[in-house]
Amino acid sequence: MQKKNFIHKNESFTCLNCGAEVSKGDGFIRNHCPYCLHSLHVDLNVPGDRKSECKGVMKPVALKTVRIGEFKIKFQCTKCAHTFVNKVLPDDNMDKVIELSTKPFEL
Repeated sequence: MQKKNFIHKNESFTCLNCGAEVSKGDGFIRNHCPYCLHSLHVDLNVPGDRKSECKGVMKPVALKTVRIGEFKIKFQCTKCAHTFVNKVLPDDNMDKVIELSTKPFEL
């Protein structure tokens, strides 16, 4: 039976795209770089499971409005083309978020 709940992993990391040292989230789970918005393809079935063997860089490709004031970023793996979405976080680079808003969001 596959677990469907998130596994909460809130870890600091070095961004493989821009090289920034990224601290863990304060009051939220960090899952991407707040400076360049890139992530890493580490999860396989459940967010936080860290079971993906790919380990490719996930680039932000689009922005989706969930409700007023809440947005999600669509990421695509540069190695295997896998996609997923995650929330925009309070300390994300808003210039980068705004750039994404001009790109079409397709599932």
